[in-house]
Amino acid sequence: MSLQPFLKKGGLWIVSLVYLVALLLVRDTPVFWDMYGQVKTARYFLETGFTDLFPNGNSYSDNGHLPLYPLYLALLFKVLGFKLWVAHFSVFPFLLGTLVQLKKFCSRYLHEARVFIVLLLTLISAPFISQSIYFSAEIAMVFLSLWLLNALLSDRGSHIAIAAVFLCLLNLRGIAFCGTLFVYFVFAKKNKNGWFLISGALAWITWLLVHYKISGWFFAGEEIKEFRRITSVGGMGRNLALCIWKLIDLGAVFAWVVIMGISLKKKDLNEPVKLLLLASLSVMIICIPFTNPISNRYFLLVYVLLLPVFIQMISVVPIRLQIIVGICFALVLFSNNGVTYPNKYGNAWDCSLKSYPYFELRKQLDEYVAAQKIPPSEVEAGFQLYFNDKDYLMNGNDREYSLLSDTEMPTHEYVADSDICNNYNAEREQFLLQNYEPHKLFENGAVYIRLYKRKPRP
Repeated sequence: MSLQPFLKKGGLWIVSLVYLVALLLVRDTPVFWDMYGQVKTARYFLETGFTDLFPNGNSYSDNGHLPLYPLYLALLFKVLGFKLWVAHFSVFPFLLGTLVQLKKFCSRYLHEARVFIVLLLTLISAPFISQSIYFSAEIAMVFLSLWLLNALLSDRGSHIAIAAVFLCLLNLRGIAFCGTLFVYFVFAKKNKNGWFLISGALAWITWLLVHYKISGWFFAGEEIKEFRRITSVGGMGRNLALCIWKLIDLGAVFAWVVIMGISLKKKDLNEPVKLLLLASLSVMIICIPFTNPISNRYFLLVYVLLLPVFIQMISVVPIRLQIIVGICFALVLFSNNGVTYPNKYGNAWDCSLKSYPYFELRKQLDEYVAAQKIPPSEVEAGFQLYFNDKDYLMNGNDREYSLLSDTEMPTHEYVADSDICNNYNAEREQFLLQNYEPHKLFENGAVYIRLYKRKPRP
């Protein structure tokens, strides 16, 4: 069998098998970052028999979305058990769907060998592989977005409608993405099938009315209103800068420079580049006006679309230069699993494998606290580090450290501080120096956990 037929038939399954093996290897990895809330909510649905979709209060939050992903997790847990391995393998259908849709998208613009290269690049793309092994709901967002793009490019109205409905119900960024595609396909391309995107808006409006009838609010309930406020003009400028930073972060800057450089030289934006820009714009539209913190994972679709667009753009240069530039890009993508910014700027821990040593450090902290007979309630810790074992390890235990918010000063006997929390506060750093002393350090690679103990009072 020649190479091209082999890649056409087997390339997708080779890459899918690698991801399946990766999920098998990390099946006991604890729950990380924002997936903690999803798992916690899924457990709530299980415990309440799926009778309450609005778990506000008691440290549960209703963010206004239809909780599709927690419901999906809860159904899997009901059938297979509340286990870590179930959580990790929950992402595989969406991961496989993403690879299938990405291959279909690539096949419109690339030869089969280059399609396989794009699929291989996902294996060393720091944000995509990290979000996959941490079973992030963003993988479902990417799958639905690519499915929607392919449906629009194939004029498949029913697929457009279904993908749009799920995207708009899943997240506000899905609504923004459907909106930008609606403008492009209906008004710029005069494609009548673009009108099927309206189904997503109708589904979202229906959900909003149901949600309002039950909860009494549309967009910003008491628990999340600080994240749904319209920010100031200065805040919008700051958010714009943050969006640009996230767009070019994690090695993406290399691809952007090549893509835009070649596009400017050709004085033409081809369709894949336009779709990439629309995907970028849709995230910025929903991120710039609001006070909600901006995360790298919001741009996961952009990071994925950069791969085929980059490979397509360099196909116009001589083959030797293609190889050199392609290898450089692959090295940049892989190396970003080790790039760490100063603590004050925060890091995209859930979009990089440099976060993986954290789990062993947290285990060491837990064992030390237990050995020293320190009550967990006497240890204050930031986001991620405070997590309750019931949902972090999914083992039935109820150990949880006291949550220390980003703006609070500690008051407890012990403080566990880690760069993984992304909660740098210069004032608190000074407070710790004055009132606490280093007690124990746990460190591995870019990640550390420092346990402080309050100084004896005079």
